Amino acid sequence: MEDKPLISVVLPTYNGSEFISQAINSIINQTYTNWELIIVNDCSTDNTAEIIQTFAQKDSRIRVLTNEVNKKLPASLNVGFKQAQGEYYTWTSDDNEYYPQAFEKMVDFLQNNDDYGMVHAICRVEGCVEKCCWGYIATTPITLLEFPTVAACFLYKASIAKSVGNYDESCFYMEDHDFWLRFLLNAPIGIIPEELYMYRRHEASLTVKSGDIAAKKRLLLTLKYLPSYKENFPQSEDMLNYKYGLLEVINNEDDINYEILKKQFSTKTVYKQLKQIYKLKKSNWQLKRIKSLGFIYFLKAVELKYKYGVEK
Repeated sequence: MEDKPLISVVLPTYNGSEFISQAINSIINQTYTNWELIIVNDCSTDNTAEIIQTFAQKDSRIRVLTNEVNKKLPASLNVGFKQAQGEYYTWTSDDNEYYPQAFEKMVDFLQNNDDYGMVHAICRVEGCVEKCCWGYIATTPITLLEFPTVAACFLYKASIAKSVGNYDESCFYMEDHDFWLRFLLNAPIGIIPEELYMYRRHEASLTVKSGDIAAKKRLLLTLKYLPSYKENFPQSEDMLNYKYGLLEVINNEDDINYEILKKQFSTKTVYKQLKQIYKLKKSNWQLKRIKSLGFIYFLKAVELKYKYGVEK
């Protein structure tokens, strides 16, 4: 495999002993063998350290880094990628598993599609009542602003990642979505419409733990990157304005544009957007806007203030 590009895989872990052996074995069992695995132990208190050291002793492609203090996921990713030497980067979780041909198929895609900087595949979500998949929606400026369409199975070019920068350590729970949004500003993201990964959903997983926090942070990311996306993707500007124009105006105190846009949407839609922003910022001027929608919404504003309070 000397003529094949090296893949750097970062695996951050904290108390991952229950599933981490399966996660590591899914990498060892890849049909594509030119990879390095950098495991970042984020101060685990269970027997994770013993498990990962056993793997490292048996396979020279596996390295273990240990944080001196608990840094959490985005910082641990940055610790790992700082040591990465590959031409391609990816990372995975200590409770998920790759299908055997995942690396091979993602490398083939990037080598045969030079315009793309990243590719992702479909993930089967284990732990749902019915069969559930994630990652089957193509990544576009419109879809990525709304949802983290890049699922947990992905591969991207190290050269572009270095231009994008580190994972934002202030975006815990949404560090991946924030990174994808910045990445798409630098290069297109492709999709392999095939299941290549098993994503395990359980009570201890970050997906379950994040809950409303992730939803709120996702909305903040939309508002943060919307101006850049309209500037960098002019072909999508009309649709972006249609989907997010009202939300963007409601996020600020521009009453002139707010009054203009308010006439183009139903009162129910305007209230829904106002409520989203109010729950994030708890601003008194958002409450005033809700009250101005009518008597029923005046009462809803009182309920919101009682439930969430006012911060500014």
